[in-house]
Amino acid sequence: MCQEHDPEGERHAAVSTTDGGITGSVPDVVRCPRCRAEIRSDGDGSLEELVAAVQRHASASHNHQVGRERVLTRLGLTSASS
Repeated sequence: MCQEHDPEGERHAAVSTTDGGITGSVPDVVRCPRCRAEIRSDGDGSLEELVAAVQRHASASHNHQVGRERVLTRLGLTSASS
């Protein structure tokens, strides 16, 4: 994925997540660097819902596929397996 399509996290939540071994502050909103659209979780507000929302936006709006690990890395979240 090119840097132009990397999501940018904004307004990070004060708490850290441990979803799936991921650590770091989960953003409430992710902004697309290409079109500046705000992307939010459509579901329960979990990390996985946010990642899925970013992936749907990239695909639908920019015909671009982005992997889960790339989204997590760009948002500054790290996997325990990394």
